[in-house]
Amino acid sequence: MQQIQESPENPQTQVFQKALVVEDIESSNHWMRDRLREAFPAIQVDQAFNLRQACQLFRANTAYDIALIDLGLPDGNGLELIEHCTRHCPQVLTVVVTIFEDDQHLFKAIQQGAQGYLLKDMEADIFAQHLLQIAQGEAALSPLFVKKIMQYMRQIGQNSAAKSLPIVLPLTRREKQVLACLGRGLQVSETAEQLGISVHTVSSYVKEIYRKLNICSRAEAVMVALQYGLI
Repeated sequence: MQQIQESPENPQTQVFQKALVVEDIESSNHWMRDRLREAFPAIQVDQAFNLRQACQLFRANTAYDIALIDLGLPDGNGLELIEHCTRHCPQVLTVVVTIFEDDQHLFKAIQQGAQGYLLKDMEADIFAQHLLQIAQGEAALSPLFVKKIMQYMRQIGQNSAAKSLPIVLPLTRREKQVLACLGRGLQVSETAEQLGISVHTVSSYVKEIYRKLNICSRAEAVMVALQYGLI
């Protein structure tokens, strides 16, 4: 994977250099491409209009930083591509972009390893802002989706797909506080404000939490926070 650089305007913002858009509707595919270019003017965007094309691009080049993936493709399901990325290209940040709002699609995408979930009916500027927030290390899950995950976790009692966790949470007091904020759906900036620390410090805590718990997404952080009774 190409080295992801930091934005000179904001040293905490990653600059995505290469992206893949997987969407069968041409107008929607171009719309997502344009939003990526709006957020990251120098980004190179490859476009796939079905699952077969996407798989060919991944086989030819795995140097993507982010992939925006539609679930309903004419020759398969976007979940298959997400699973492939999770197993073979874990460095690629996979974000589902879909019209589906139901819990079934949300949970399946997360279980396959999706690290974000955005809806197609967002305004263009809001969608681009979400992409920038993702680059800043903030959640690609809206508070509504976080709430749904919490409800789902409480219903089933525990997440059978979650990684095995230690009996004692191997985090410092401050790391637990940050994890609790993430679990409640707060953004990095909101967590910083609530805890009275800098955004840079929160981002450092998040990276350390992910490393210690061997997780890689906000969805998993919510699940861990629930399992340990932090929220």
